Amino acid sequence: MWTFVLLGLSALLWMLGLPLSLMVLASGPATVSFAISALINSRGVVDAAAIRVWLGVAIAMGGLILLAGLGLLLMRGPTEQFERCLDRAITETARRECQVEFEKARDDLLKKYGAVTTR
Repeated sequence: MWTFVLLGLSALLWMLGLPLSLMVLASGPATVSFAISALINSRGVVDAAAIRVWLGVAIAMGGLILLAGLGLLLMRGPTEQFERCLDRAITETARRECQVEFEKARDDLLKKYGAVTTR
């Protein structure tokens, strides 16, 4: 049960925005560890076959949540800069300029770490 509570908490944290969404770096591994523990404890229980499948899905989702949190951590600077720029932008032209600046900062960051960008 705790595995699925943590999975729901991770999804909720992801939707709340940048300061709180970094908490997925803790809730993702916690989800995986609870799911693995539940899998180990359910060995030999014949009626738990269906829940084992869902625990496997929870392990995969917890791992993806952790990777997404690491991506958030990596992109934190450009994202915060983008949000500040949007707060100051009044016109649609200013919003587009914020988007262009964000994409440039994102591409620079990805090039810094060796990721290939297609543009």
